[in-house]
Amino acid sequence: MQATIVAAAMLGLQMQPARADDPFLGRWAIDPAGCSIHGDTSSTAPMIVTDKTVKWFVANCLIKKSYRIGDTLALQAQCSNEGKMHIMPIGLRLVGKDRVSVTWDKTPAGEMRRCK
Repeated sequence: MQATIVAAAMLGLQMQPARADDPFLGRWAIDPAGCSIHGDTSSTAPMIVTDKTVKWFVANCLIKKSYRIGDTLALQAQCSNEGKMHIMPIGLRLVGKDRVSVTWDKTPAGEMRRCK
């Protein structure tokens, strides 16, 4: 019984909600041109992550839950996409200081660079 409580406490320490100073927040793009313009495809559009929202291509998402586990931020988001609403997972994994690997609705979406 005590081992279960200790294990649950350790897991709780590893799973923490995202904070405003989180390295995941900011503007990211697959194509560097997406940093200076709003592209109209998933590869040229920037992904903008705040502590409450994610916007990418045609999707506008409100973050409902977020957990950081190591170098990965797992989000559960309510997204509006071309007039349809649905709840979906978004995964962001840091790759070095200026890159993030994105999983969008359980599908690998590629690696993005931080816009400067």
